[in-house]
Amino acid sequence: MLNNFELELGWWVLIPAILIYIIGVWLGNTKRIIVYRNYTDVMIVGLLVILPTAVLGIILLVTHGEKSAGVDHQYSFYLLLALASALALVFIIICVKTFRDNPNPLKALLALYVKIPTGIMFFFHFAGIFRNGNRKARRNSLFWTLILTPLLYGLIADTSGSSKLSRRLNKR
Repeated sequence: MLNNFELELGWWVLIPAILIYIIGVWLGNTKRIIVYRNYTDVMIVGLLVILPTAVLGIILLVTHGEKSAGVDHQYSFYLLLALASALALVFIIICVKTFRDNPNPLKALLALYVKIPTGIMFFFHFAGIFRNGNRKARRNSLFWTLILTPLLYGLIADTSGSSKLSRRLNKR
């Protein structure tokens, strides 16, 4: 009986978090809050997924995936320290840009609450398409990427682009 109560209590905690996320997505789509300023903002959030993947890959290359006593793990420690400081810097940049775009602190916190999980989910599933997993896992990642793409596009405030190629394409 007690385990059933704990399970129900867990769901009651999750429901308000999902509702707040839905409200943030709605406010972002109606442009009442700025979740992503432009595509660069999306890529900065994507660094939260790209950096750990790259650094952990480098650590595996340096240590050759071995856990023996003969392998020097000093480089691994320094790479993990660099990863932690780079992730902290990226997170600070994300927070500063979000608070600059949304002067109201509550709207800025709501934008952060939507920005970080949405970007992480998108890039995690996008990378999952190219992993060497089974077909079902890749198909599942492709499905979620296709679902999240219009959501991300709706949350971007300035979709005009800033590159020369996008300006040329927009003139046509």
